[in-house]
Amino acid sequence: MTTRRCGPDDRVLRLAGATGSQVLRAAALETTLAVAIGSLPGGIAGVIAAGGAAVDREVPVRICWAVTGAAVLACPLFGVCCS
Repeated sequence: MTTRRCGPDDRVLRLAGATGSQVLRAAALETTLAVAIGSLPGGIAGVIAAGGAAVDREVPVRICWAVTGAAVLACPLFGVCCS
């Protein structure tokens, strides 16, 4: 969301003596943290919703962990590639 406004931050890092790879690592870390912090409430809400569905009714809740894991890993990857 803020890729357009990272220019001044990158310039400050460069003026402080950071190399190009250090600037890229800083951007990747920032993106990864933003994705992790943003997806945590969604994951908690999903677990609560699945648990609530299982408690209210005798409905088996099935979670495909391979797809869930792929989605969790894809979000930071796309975020880092796009930033």
